[in-house]
Amino acid sequence: MMADTQDLFLEQINGADAKMYKENGEWKAFDVRREKIYVKQAFPASLNPEFKPVEIDVRSTVRGPIISDATNFVDNVISLRWTALDANDTSFDGFLKLNYAKNWEQFRSSLAMVGSPSLNFLYADKNNNIGYQAVGKIPQRQNGEGQFPLPGWNSANQWQGYIPFRELPMSFNPEKGYIVSANNKIVGSEYPYFISHDWAPPYRAQRIEALIASKSSPLTIEDMIDFQGDTLDLSAQKLVQLLNQYEGESVVQKQAVSILRTWDLDMGADSVGAAIYFSWFRHLKQKMLAPQLEASWHRTSQANVFDHFINNTSADQLASMISSKTDNWCAASQSSRCQQELSSSLSDAIDELSLLLGSDMEQWQWGKVHKVVYQHVPFSNMNMLDSIFERRVGNGGSPNTVNVASADFVETEGYIQSSGASFRQITQINESEIKHLHMNSTGQSGIVFSPAYDDAVKPFLNLEFHRSSRDSTEVSETIINLKK
Repeated sequence: MMADTQDLFLEQINGADAKMYKENGEWKAFDVRREKIYVKQAFPASLNPEFKPVEIDVRSTVRGPIISDATNFVDNVISLRWTALDANDTSFDGFLKLNYAKNWEQFRSSLAMVGSPSLNFLYADKNNNIGYQAVGKIPQRQNGEGQFPLPGWNSANQWQGYIPFRELPMSFNPEKGYIVSANNKIVGSEYPYFISHDWAPPYRAQRIEALIASKSSPLTIEDMIDFQGDTLDLSAQKLVQLLNQYEGESVVQKQAVSILRTWDLDMGADSVGAAIYFSWFRHLKQKMLAPQLEASWHRTSQANVFDHFINNTSADQLASMISSKTDNWCAASQSSRCQQELSSSLSDAIDELSLLLGSDMEQWQWGKVHKVVYQHVPFSNMNMLDSIFERRVGNGGSPNTVNVASADFVETEGYIQSSGASFRQITQINESEIKHLHMNSTGQSGIVFSPAYDDAVKPFLNLEFHRSSRDSTEVSETIINLKK
């Protein structure tokens, strides 16, 4: 669950004694603890010197540790309040108790003990009950919503406790007969408490809803397999409609636009339109946003800050900038500049894909430039060894597809997947039969020359599940007995 459980606070330091900070109108001494960090020798250890442990002093206020000591990003002294740092946390006990829950009531009583992290929990039992429960401590704030640091010396800015567990979002046997959870916003405007501004975009949940609605008969395991592999990206719809209005200036631009106009929003590995769209989208964000951000952000050593803003700009936000008639982006007075940015960003995208995949546009499949990399620590960082221990494979998907696949662009390599599913499972529970399908993303063995080191890489991409059986003969044949 994308709950906001962290806040930053500005701290007022005593000018005469830097060991003191203001708290409720009085000066209070920082709590200071010394941390010793052991640094491992470089590989191979026998050929490299030992490193001395690094010792640092960590200052803390009643709110939490001073995190500004670890960075030069700001000049102020800033502390962090976070639910995970609360004393007397019972989260581990809650997770342990959850393993013994036998019904909905025991399920909820176990989760009431979990303080951090905030999570979406789903429930199903053999009596055809289903449920959803939001889990974790979520602070109640008197001032603000955690978007900006507030003065820690002002008592009105302190947390006012947590949302009571009984009032956290939950659902049990909803009338529609199913529950969709994809880190999307789970409450409406009528909910009395603030949870977050940072929900995942709604597109994955919307797509799941649409897939369920498209089935007139009861869902099957095969349907669920198809759902988990779905790569339609609803987030691209508005931006693609605007990009398709661009005619293109050169022959190669016109060809790229022509392909995009026939694209069905599917980010499948074999899609050429997906590659053109994603690359054009990335370069257009840079063209439109970077000059404006650079003009107002003068800390060149911290350019990664506005890179973060650019990378996290959504397709819908970019579409709004292009279509807006009142903002400074693409209003009537700026139309020629916008046309130039559309043209130059498309040219950059074409150059990028040509460099990575060659000049034949029909070969620009998304899966050839978008790859999932299963890195090995530490051998992925060593020439020659990386090709032995590392596994790479082309993949479809995007940050907003049900089969989620976020990626970072790496020069000369393309779009390297940075997050996505690493384990999948489907469970059917009823009185007559229990079925459990599951799959790992790499393999069961850590030995590189074992067939089981990577025998699940391609099956995972192809959604080839393993089926666990409750048959007593099969189970007995796979039991491992540990003897004293």
